[in-house]
Amino acid sequence: MRAKSNFKYLVGTVTFAALLAMGVVNVETAQAYRTHRTVVVADSGPRHGVVVRTLPRGYRPLRFRNVDYFYHGGAFYRRAPGGFVVVKAPVGAVVFDLPVGFRRVDIGRESYYRYGDVYYRKAPSGYIVAEAPAVHVWTGRGVERVSVAIDRLNVRSGPGLKQPVLAVARKGTVLHVRGEKGDWWHVQGPRGESGWVMKRFTAPRPVALARG
Repeated sequence: MRAKSNFKYLVGTVTFAALLAMGVVNVETAQAYRTHRTVVVADSGPRHGVVVRTLPRGYRPLRFRNVDYFYHGGAFYRRAPGGFVVVKAPVGAVVFDLPVGFRRVDIGRESYYRYGDVYYRKAPSGYIVAEAPAVHVWTGRGVERVSVAIDRLNVRSGPGLKQPVLAVARKGTVLHVRGEKGDWWHVQGPRGESGWVMKRFTAPRPVALARG
């Protein structure tokens, strides 16, 4: 019986190590694994609408905009008939720590921490629930650099013609693509500045391959 238990533990350890190597599990999860041996890899987050009779041990009370919540492991609860119901994370609420299994998402110079469909950002007193970023994360595939194809191209603070102009890029300037939304590129300029430009006024720039 003990041999069978040891075999299951060995298989579990090897499987977890493989997940860590592939990036499915992050360092925080690995630390919890070494401490507690039992880890749930949370990729989808808590399900809204689920009702529990009692709150999990270690929950934290949270009052936000005159509403009482209870937070634990990435889930926000409110009182409901028969117990407590999992509700949508309130944007603007600040939690003390991130749930085990979160993933870091970098967009331009901004860092988000994602757990399920909830995004957090670092705050002075913890982590604040943020609106989901309205930009697709760039994976490095496809277009990586573009050059300005017109004499003067406005670099705006957001993907829209009503957004303020941050800078003007001249023809031939090479911009590194960091993300996209619709007809707009999220780019980084030669001096590290970032902003948004319209795709139709740019041209793909081939990446030179190193020769050995």
